[in-house]
Amino acid sequence: MPQEFLKKIGIVIQKRYVLLYRSKLEFSIASDIDERTIRRILQGHQNLSIVVLSKIAKALDTSISSIILEAEMLEIDTD
Repeated sequence: MPQEFLKKIGIVIQKRYVLLYRSKLEFSIASDIDERTIRRILQGHQNLSIVVLSKIAKALDTSISSIILEAEMLEIDTD
């Protein structure tokens, strides 16, 4: 269950960042988070702290709660 939620968070962040940034590197710079960490987050392999999620939300011009709510509503294939 936790891994599934991390994957959903990654999907939500991916959907949003591609609308605002041309690359993961550009998003990484805007959010002040290492690009490798961004890759792990997008793949659902990185547990996020509130501080990291806050940086991401700010770079995406949204709120932490908006990201979490969208992730909770997201249906993904768990195969």
